[in-house]
Formats: sequence, C-alpha cells, structure tokens
Amino acid sequence: MSESQRDFLDSILRAMRPALMRPLASQALIDVKQIACGLLDRQGRLLATDHLGRAGTLHATSACILDYFGHELESGDVVMTNDPYSGGTRIQDLTLLTPIQSKGRNVGYAMAVCPLPDLGGNALGGNDPRALEIWAEGIRVT
Repeated sequence: MSESQRDFLDSILRAMRPALMRPLASQALIDVKQIACGLLDRQGRLLATDHLGRAGTLHATSACILDYFGHELESGDVVMTNDPYSGGTRIQDLTLLTPIQSKGRNVGYAMAVCPLPDLGGNALGGNDPRALEIWAEGIRVT
C-alpha cells in the first residue's frame, strides 16, 4: 500500500469516529472515546484501523459476519453483533459492519467497535464473577 493510499484511509478513519460519536446519548461513551474504527477490503481483510489494540477483534468479527452473510450485504445494511463466540471479546463490545459501495457493487466494509457500559446481566457492567453462563453477563446479539 502506498503512502498516499495509507493517508487516504487514515483520513476516512479520522472522520468516522466523530460521525459515530455525534448521535451518542451517553456522555460516558463520549468521554471515554474508545470507539475503534476499521476499514476492510471487499474480501474482508483489514486495511486500516485507528485502534491497533482492536485489530484482532475487528478481523475475527468481520470474518464471522462475512462468512455468515456471504458478502451479500447491500447498501444501507448494517450488521450488529456483540457475540464473543463470533470474534468479539465480551458482551459489552458492540460491533457494527456496513458495506461500502461504488457503482452498485461492494468495494469494502466499514466497521466500528463501541464498548457499552451495560447490556443487562446479573451485575452492572456485565462482569459477574458468579456467572455460570454467558447470558448472566448481558444480552448476546448474534
């Protein structure tokens, strides 16, 4: 990848985070700023991310999503998951994936991982050391 291509992808990533944070109702999410954004090619390979610590999760989750949907996502589709058994890390990390289209065909995907403070479960924040099953940590979106 050339330096100009890398700069172009980085500029897209810099615009994604504020666009995702603008509609958030939770000041806690806005203050933490832990949303991770990523761009993938049409095969689902990670091209760029603004959070290297989440690169593995972005790759693993996108692979599971694209395996399930078979790259048949259309313009306007958004897949949402927080399933730790499908590449995610924990219930509180919500992942969004949407196709990027040009001239009516998918040319890549945009992703974001947003840590949420709570999605139900036995304990606030989903971290219950007494949990015997994943449902005790919160709602699992598969």
